[in-house]
Amino acid sequence: MRITLVRQINGRELVEEFENTYGSLKRLENLYKRKPENMKLYSDLDDWKYFMEHPDEIIEDAKDIITEKLTLGKLELELLDFIKHNNPKSIRDLAKMMHKDIA
Repeated sequence: MRITLVRQINGRELVEEFENTYGSLKRLENLYKRKPENMKLYSDLDDWKYFMEHPDEIIEDAKDIITEKLTLGKLELELLDFIKHNNPKSIRDLAKMMHKDIA
């Protein structure tokens, strides 16, 4: 089964993620200078510089999960669809939206 997870964030949030990962732009630049063959460092450095100038731009980040061990039934797919369209921030938030008690 193949599942594609897509999240939307803005440039400001992506820069915050880079700050959490690398500490600072200068540190990332130094890491890249030491390992110029590392394409992830290059891509992150390029994105960081771009999104510092465009903090409100929306980015779609997609990840594919492929597994033979996972099987989803109709109920699970409906739950995923509900989460996708209603965007709960937590399990408690999801439970409130579905009028369920998680205690």
